[in-house]
Amino acid sequence: MFAEERRKRILDDLIRLGRVTVQDLASHLQVSEDTIRRDLKHLADHGYLQKTHGGAVMLDTPRLTYTQRASVLSTNKVRIGQAAARMIQPEQTVFIDAGSTTLAAAQALSEQDLHLTVITNSLEVAHCFEHKSTVQLIVTGGLWNQTLRHFHGHTCVQTIQEFRADVALIGAAALHPTAGNTTPYQEDALVKRAIFSSSIRRMVLTDHTKLGLVSSSFIAPTSEIDVLVTDGNLEGWQEWVPEVVLA
Repeated sequence: MFAEERRKRILDDLIRLGRVTVQDLASHLQVSEDTIRRDLKHLADHGYLQKTHGGAVMLDTPRLTYTQRASVLSTNKVRIGQAAARMIQPEQTVFIDAGSTTLAAAQALSEQDLHLTVITNSLEVAHCFEHKSTVQLIVTGGLWNQTLRHFHGHTCVQTIQEFRADVALIGAAALHPTAGNTTPYQEDALVKRAIFSSSIRRMVLTDHTKLGLVSSSFIAPTSEIDVLVTDGNLEGWQEWVPEVVLA
């Protein structure tokens, strides 16, 4: 059995059962456990599942912790971040949302010598610019969420509302053509709504695992997104977003 066929059967089992074990897959597919582990790593690296001790479960990306999300499709997120960074112009004021994909954009921007004003609710993003003399850095402050690693709450939202940005780089836990940009976390939704409202040009950065998903807390309709930067299948998205960029 070829690797491609074997991995398809693993995904079929995962969709049907919700979770799989290395031992059961090795027995079922009549290959070694090391072969199954390599298959699971390949599938996890491509954003199809979340590895666990002894097996794997379906990938519920919106509810992963910040650290878990950062390890999913890290190479793809670098490409998305670099593509977004290339669209930023000198002297712009830029909101950079908290998140692993927006952090990749911040890292790409920090390698350029653009004069910018950067506003963020993420300490990781702030660290990218802390020694950049060409960047005026504003950190919102607010309540600190240790799991999602961002500032939120009234102070954070009020600070965002005091500024107007030329561009916002906004992450997405779930993005659906008709349901819009959503998240499992109400506190995250409130911050992102403020960023949407305070920005002239809104760029949403997301990998393909988030496309087509819907979560519980509403952020903004798809019609308010000016640019979508992703690594996913772009078919149909051009009908909903004025500019779609494939990273």
